[in-house]
Amino acid sequence: MDLCRKNIVSILRGEETILNLLFPKGEWNVADNLYKTNPIAKYYNSIVSSVINKFTDVNSDRKVNILEAGAGVGGTTAAVLKSLKDKNVAYTFTDLSTFFTDKAKEVYKEYSFIDYNLFDIDVYPQEQGYPLEGYDIILIANAMHDAKNAKFTLHNLNNMLTPNGILIILETTSNTKLQMVTSSLIDGFSNYNDFRLEQNAPMLSAEKWKQLLIEEGYKTATAFPDENSEAALYGQSVIVAQKASLKNFLSDENIDEIKKQSGEMLPKYMMPSQIIQMDKFPLSANGKITQKLFPKPIVNTSKETAIVKPEDFGVTDDFYSVGGDSLKAVQLLSELNADKEIDIRHFFDGSNIRDIAAYLDSENIDIA
Repeated sequence: MDLCRKNIVSILRGEETILNLLFPKGEWNVADNLYKTNPIAKYYNSIVSSVINKFTDVNSDRKVNILEAGAGVGGTTAAVLKSLKDKNVAYTFTDLSTFFTDKAKEVYKEYSFIDYNLFDIDVYPQEQGYPLEGYDIILIANAMHDAKNAKFTLHNLNNMLTPNGILIILETTSNTKLQMVTSSLIDGFSNYNDFRLEQNAPMLSAEKWKQLLIEEGYKTATAFPDENSEAALYGQSVIVAQKASLKNFLSDENIDEIKKQSGEMLPKYMMPSQIIQMDKFPLSANGKITQKLFPKPIVNTSKETAIVKPEDFGVTDDFYSVGGDSLKAVQLLSELNADKEIDIRHFFDGSNIRDIAAYLDSENIDIA
């Protein structure tokens, strides 16, 4: 908080970015203190770990598949993984940026049961190559508020859960002044375009989250700690929701059988290249079925972004269009061995090699 307070004027003027403060030189140290090592974070992470441990113990006769969405710096991941060392689990660590997944591969290399992939909570999982009803536990810590449409994301996460699977949400459940000078300055914090526009604030109470979860088909929803607990003063909650026991989607084997039978009855040119399952048709504001809201066919079967080689782009290609993002920009800037301080604004304004080189030349900045 003190770091943000001291730099708030520079941030508002565009002379500094919150990402550069949270990830100085592309490192996680500052963000770790915010999400992982402070006593309040440890308390809530212990609740999450306890819930996951209880679930794995009850289902110790089989492998438990876990997906973490929006894992970021692994503020909750580290606590959970320590308790899973000797468990029969498969863990998928995901985020929107390879800045986090690449670093996580180094940090958690001792855990052989982890897979690392990209996942966007604002996009249908079917579009991203993720299985429906494929995960027993889905964890999303300090990231659910980033959803553009909370109900859309909750519904999709429900579809990714196995029958009786659980969704664990760790969230700040009040809108505070502390957020206004820290995390709210991060790009995307206020990108919501759903009912939250009415209150002009991204955070929801635990009761509201529970209401939304039931509306989106979850069987039960419970919040920890209890609202009468002293810990409720911390303004955070762990919300645990369970999916209903009925299976809603066909298995891969069922889909293969449908393709086989269809192939026996239809000419090849009439066979669909992909079969995408949906539990309901998306409707427009006036209640009509809208094809543009349907999940799109999978173009790239890999959920990880392909490595971009130097020969794949030129000096005028936009950094963000070839797989870059703001966090990667901060990391790249930290790795440049410059003889003078580089104004980070020019890394965001000039998003191709030619423009950045022109800026460096105009300021007589040498890169070793």
